[in-house]
Amino acid sequence: MADDVLTPAADDECYRCGYVLRGIDDEHPCPECGLLARRSRRATDELHLTRPRWLRRVSRGTNLMLAAVVMLGASPVIALVLTQLGHAMLPLRAAWVVPLLPMIAPGIVALLVLAGAWLLASREGYGPADRADRWRRAFLRFAAVAPLVGVVCFTIQHYLRFNGGFWGVYDRGLNPMMIGMLAAALASMPLPFLLFAQLRGVARRARSAHLTEHCTIVGIGASCAVAYALLIAFIVLFRQHWGLDRHWIDRSIPGMTLQLIMGVTSILFALWSTYLLSRLAVALSRASRELRQGWRNDDRAAASPIVASPAGA
Repeated sequence: MADDVLTPAADDECYRCGYVLRGIDDEHPCPECGLLARRSRRATDELHLTRPRWLRRVSRGTNLMLAAVVMLGASPVIALVLTQLGHAMLPLRAAWVVPLLPMIAPGIVALLVLAGAWLLASREGYGPADRADRWRRAFLRFAAVAPLVGVVCFTIQHYLRFNGGFWGVYDRGLNPMMIGMLAAALASMPLPFLLFAQLRGVARRARSAHLTEHCTIVGIGASCAVAYALLIAFIVLFRQHWGLDRHWIDRSIPGMTLQLIMGVTSILFALWSTYLLSRLAVALSRASRELRQGWRNDDRAAASPIVASPAGA
């Protein structure tokens, strides 16, 4: 969904079955599947002219992203509760499970992000739109894999340390799991920007200037906040190489100031993202229902016992 206005498809094909509609009036049904011809013709790129199935996928993807943000905020509490329950209820022979319990919530968050991004980056089935944003959709899916990679690497490292499974170079400096986490963190930096850029295209097509503007601000701001957090992590990781005390980040005024800024920005963009995704989830769910109803009303095959209606587009 590029920001430019899209032009109608030159081949004038039916959205549902691909039948060439040249010469067929807008108010006449497709001879092949019975869908009114006007449903397959787009004078503009407005959202109410798209396919119901694609809009439903976008709506579900937005819901998954909202669930991921909410789950991320609750993950510290969930991790604490699961750890306490694990210590209290698991027998000694199952103690190896305890270090895995705090990673259940982050793992679910990573899976929700991946599933949501996959749905949001799905092809619309309309050539001009799919060509206009194909690279953004590809990068969004690639970046969405990074949080899951990071969670898996951290879980493995935490489990091996807890159970004494590191040997030699694996328990010193940049071990393989640490390198995997750093690579995943770097790849995750553009994820908020790509996510809200994709949603910005949807909001623009819905003619919502308010949501479009917020998507731009939150996308850029959240990616900058992630980059800032990675910078602090980099400083902490290599503090000894720069002559900093091991407790510099916790006890010095500059270190605590950096942490305060990170905390404030994280909370701000977490709340802003939750608000924006909630608004988009409600709007897209309503738009998806209305579009499906409109297509059902324009489906002449449904009212005809002769023409069988294929699967909806």
